[in-house]
Amino acid sequence: MPSVLVLYLADKIVGPHLELLRNICEPNSKSKPHITVRYSDKLSIPDAHLRTQVSHIDLLEVGTFGLEVGSDQTNKTVFIRCRCDELLPLEHKPYFPTSEFHITLYDGESQNFARLLARLFRKYNWALQVPLPRAMKLTAIKIKPKNRRKQTNILDREYDPQVVSLFKRITQEKLSGEFLHSLSDKSRLRYAALVCDSLLNQTSSFARVAVPTRKKVNRLPGEASDYEIHLTPPELAQSIAAYACKFLEKSDRANIDFGDPAVGTGAFYGALLSVVDKKTIKSAIGIDISPKQVEATRLRWDSKDIRVIEADYLHMGDISQRNFILANPPYLRHQGIKPDYKRELRIRASTDMGMKISGLSGLYVYFILLSHKWMAPGAIAAWLIPSEFMQTGYGKALRYYLSRTVKLIRVHQFSSDARQFENAETLPCVVVFKNVTPMDSHTAQFTFGGTLENPVSSQDIIVKDLDSEQKWRVKQKALPHRDASGVKLGDLFSVRRGIATGANQFFVLDRNVAKELGVPKKALRPVLPKAMSLLSDVIEQDQDGYPRVTRQLCVIDTDMSEDEIQKKYPKFFEYLKKGIEQGVKNGHLVGRRTPWYRQERRDPAPFLCTYMGKAHGDKPAIRFIWNKSAAIVTNTYLMLYPHASVRRLMDENNDVASKLFDILRNSTWEAMEEFSRLHAGGLSKIEPRELLEVWLGPVPSEIKAVANPRLF
Repeated sequence: MPSVLVLYLADKIVGPHLELLRNICEPNSKSKPHITVRYSDKLSIPDAHLRTQVSHIDLLEVGTFGLEVGSDQTNKTVFIRCRCDELLPLEHKPYFPTSEFHITLYDGESQNFARLLARLFRKYNWALQVPLPRAMKLTAIKIKPKNRRKQTNILDREYDPQVVSLFKRITQEKLSGEFLHSLSDKSRLRYAALVCDSLLNQTSSFARVAVPTRKKVNRLPGEASDYEIHLTPPELAQSIAAYACKFLEKSDRANIDFGDPAVGTGAFYGALLSVVDKKTIKSAIGIDISPKQVEATRLRWDSKDIRVIEADYLHMGDISQRNFILANPPYLRHQGIKPDYKRELRIRASTDMGMKISGLSGLYVYFILLSHKWMAPGAIAAWLIPSEFMQTGYGKALRYYLSRTVKLIRVHQFSSDARQFENAETLPCVVVFKNVTPMDSHTAQFTFGGTLENPVSSQDIIVKDLDSEQKWRVKQKALPHRDASGVKLGDLFSVRRGIATGANQFFVLDRNVAKELGVPKKALRPVLPKAMSLLSDVIEQDQDGYPRVTRQLCVIDTDMSEDEIQKKYPKFFEYLKKGIEQGVKNGHLVGRRTPWYRQERRDPAPFLCTYMGKAHGDKPAIRFIWNKSAAIVTNTYLMLYPHASVRRLMDENNDVASKLFDILRNSTWEAMEEFSRLHAGGLSKIEPRELLEVWLGPVPSEIKAVANPRLF
């Protein structure tokens, strides 16, 4: 259930006045004056945040939501902007990243009343510091769906005695729901003015505060919406900042030149302030292309001496070098980068780094590579990026950079079952490195799962052994030792994907349906259903070769011409005509085939692999299946064909197939651990080439004797 972390204004003067203003302006509201610090749904609120003590808040000025020209917001909101340095490091509202701390005084549908109310409130000087009771802490509140909230008669509601007494003293009237609902808008404004007069009178001795100058900003054309911005949770930013700081040289630790090339709302700068003495920060620069993000960061952190620059970092000229960089760059895939812009980035990055950058690279790859010039000699950088760069072809340039250009310190990959972002489905990792040339003997730490401080597994790897041409894998657990005489899956089998029909909904039919459609048996091949419907990993065969499964399927596959089909099998021909009318014949894959209803050539494979899935408890993400039938499979499976020497052994000895199946099943966890690619949401995937590399063992001597080690 979603929850919010709030600070209630529980002092004896300002809190009651603001609560009374909300009651007068919006009688149906039972909300007490508060600041929302964090929204949480997928992530949990850290216990440490609940223990945060707040000494004061600053009231600043009146603000509004929904009154802007062209706004489609139903409710019109009037609020008091606030500031609280003690809460800034905890703030996290991912769906409203540029939202400021505020206390709502009206949230209703009347645009006219909201405008009049805002005009009234702006007559008063709200810039004051409100001291809070000692040991004032935050409160976590569960957000119940509207249909589950307790309904009460608003006319009979009870008000806080302090608020009732305050209303009586100011207006000489008795506070009640019935009275408030009877008021006209004009009367509400009059009573609101009386409450404001009382508040300003009673706070005349409070310290006054400076109100930051703000400028109006508009969203750039094509700029990401608030829902597409993935803010770094404060606890994660603090963890990364604290860890990376450990590797700063002593001289740099006392003179930090901080930089964030994708500053967003300043989460990493706030994290840095929470883990080091501010006096040690010599300078700080944050850059962002979004005017809204830049303005939000400036308003939050300007008083903390950070220079915020509105610019496209990837096309900036020389800027003063940094010795400490923390960043969470945009996770924009290559498809989302405009072609001309991508071309310019590739040219610049390729020229700067002296290597070819793949056109499939996500934006974060360019951020890291083009930040090299921004790093002073010996600088430390920590990046929060998608872990996919370790296992993709386009990640080769980044792998080379991390293993050959700089000194890689650590790569920590988070587990798929430990979500790191509130509003992003991604599998991130933290990459930490130092801007020095690596030595041959240098080792880097690769960790997995848990937290940066307490990973589930850890492995030290000699960096010179890291091959940028090969995929990097962060081990989730220790793998068994293997000697040089071990056997790989590719030594026994070749692997092919199942057939891609191009239109399964048309070509793959229930066997009984195919019969009704008049499709002759010779134009059909048995095909195995999806793995999730299989009740066993061993598929037996009926007399006609079809698999013994609950629902028998077949796929249309024939060389007969359309003329022959029309003459001999008119009902079948009518079905094919429907495929033409529906556009199946002109599909991307189908249109390349002659005839268009002929499938790829595949023989039945004795063993199959479901190469993609999620692990559940003691069940691995993939399954090996022993296929004793004549069924082929679609491309949701990989097909394992024994080499000729292995096939001969299987023909000579009936027990060999069973032994091979046991070997395959026993290798499942190691296959996924060592060679699969883990995606967001826990989805694991292994490709044919990777499956060939899976180590098998132990392998009986008679099978090992016919193994055929691959040379490539």
